[in-house]
Amino acid sequence: MEENSDDDQIYMPEVVDERKPKIGMEFGSVDEAFLFYNHYAREAGFSTRINTSKKYKITNEVVWKQFVCSKEGHTDEKKNQPSDEKRRKERARGQVRTGFRSKISIVKAQSGTNWAVSAFQESHNHPLSTPSKVHLLQSHRTVSAAKKALTQQFSEANVSTCQQIRLLEIEYGGSEHIGCTETDIRNFERDLKNEQKDIDAETLIEFFASEKEKNSDFFFIYETYSEKRLNRCFWADAVSRRTYSAFGDVVVDEKTESFVWMLNKFVEAMPTGAPNVIITDQDPAMTKAIAQVFPQTMHRYCLWYILNKFSEKLDPMTFRDHYQIIKHVIENSTTPNEFVSSWEEAMKCAKLEGNDWLQLMYDLRKKWVPAYLNHVFAAGMSSSQISESSHSFFKRSKEICQWNIRWLKCIQKKKWVEFESEISESHGYCVQQVSEEDEKVIYNVMHYQSSSSSKPKVFQLPDKYILNRWTQHAMVGAPYTMGEENISNDPEKLLISRNSRLSFKSSLIIDETSLTDEGTKLMEEQLDSLYYKIREINNSRNLSMGR
Repeated sequence: MEENSDDDQIYMPEVVDERKPKIGMEFGSVDEAFLFYNHYAREAGFSTRINTSKKYKITNEVVWKQFVCSKEGHTDEKKNQPSDEKRRKERARGQVRTGFRSKISIVKAQSGTNWAVSAFQESHNHPLSTPSKVHLLQSHRTVSAAKKALTQQFSEANVSTCQQIRLLEIEYGGSEHIGCTETDIRNFERDLKNEQKDIDAETLIEFFASEKEKNSDFFFIYETYSEKRLNRCFWADAVSRRTYSAFGDVVVDEKTESFVWMLNKFVEAMPTGAPNVIITDQDPAMTKAIAQVFPQTMHRYCLWYILNKFSEKLDPMTFRDHYQIIKHVIENSTTPNEFVSSWEEAMKCAKLEGNDWLQLMYDLRKKWVPAYLNHVFAAGMSSSQISESSHSFFKRSKEICQWNIRWLKCIQKKKWVEFESEISESHGYCVQQVSEEDEKVIYNVMHYQSSSSSKPKVFQLPDKYILNRWTQHAMVGAPYTMGEENISNDPEKLLISRNSRLSFKSSLIIDETSLTDEGTKLMEEQLDSLYYKIREINNSRNLSMGR
């Protein structure tokens, strides 16, 4: 820091000589010159901006350009003078413009495309930022194309913005190395949502069409209003269709609009027709639609949903004292007669004979009480609780296209988790023959700890007692084979793939070079050289594509 005769403080950046601009230094383009000056500004501790330019009058070609410190110039005090009330509410801010002309000017060569530095003012009349805060300055913050693509991938995986920043901080070794702030990411997400606001339905249909191109077994159909607004749509991916052909005897459904239309399209999409069992809540419209479209399908109500209603329908003291007894009667009665007698006894004990809601549930008992439904195979399911637990995952997405992408990723992850769980549980049970009569053999299925040294003797159940759905051959012969997805036509996936591959290789080199000062210096020199070469390649490509 220096002082002049007017007692104004002068701040001189401390940057190594080879990283400073010099008069006569040449660059291949304006962008290359600005990039060099901005890198210098980052090391020096200030932000930059493009100030002004001059054109050759005859050809209207830009021949002179000036870049300045972002605090160059003066603020129009009268124009920006806030009211007293506004001044009280505003937070304290540093000076936006300080008037000092820290700058660099470049001029285009008379022949060729190079630009040369014609003037360079190095000093500043304001304090410079520290290395720990310089990354917060405007010209050093940008959400690169790779980070934009990564942000979209994170959003589709339901990773919040603050969690994204934490992950990036770990990957890049601190917030100062990310290249942008959490606010920049949020602004990008906001702009992205605004772009999709009026074309979300159109984007969804385009997404469906692209999925159909990747795999011809992807099914989708939609309807629009007269003004070409999306009314309703139905879709099923190739995996769901193939899985339904093997395991589609039980379906858990939820509330939707136009139930009849949806169920008819479901039958059209799925290869083996209507399911044997469908589980929903007690929605009257859904009940009527299922009876109309699936007359041969057993429609049962969600047991979990009904049990959760008891706390609302009973007073707190009655619920506390009698709910567990009633629940035991519902879940453990083995025959309808046993349920009826146990239910009546429980109602008398709790003095609930006059409860209208319980009477209604009793009248509907054949649709939800296990004792009336155990004769129909339901794959161990009695409720739509799995669907209920998934709702919070999608409620964050108000845009229909974003919701759909999240659903696809969620269902793929969910299938894998279920597969892992089934594999693990399959090693925790054994069967033991209990008795054998003329035409009946009784087996007892027992659970044991996989770590146990003494395991019960395992007998093999006869094949006729094992449904095909529980075997490794369940999917054999199922239609709609999964088509291969090719990412070569998806620019965003290609960008993420290249970025990940280069990040991995770079991390290996950085781990080695950072061990010594010599290695670090060599790495920095090579990276600087490589960076400008790659910029030239990208600029040439953009010019050839007319960007």
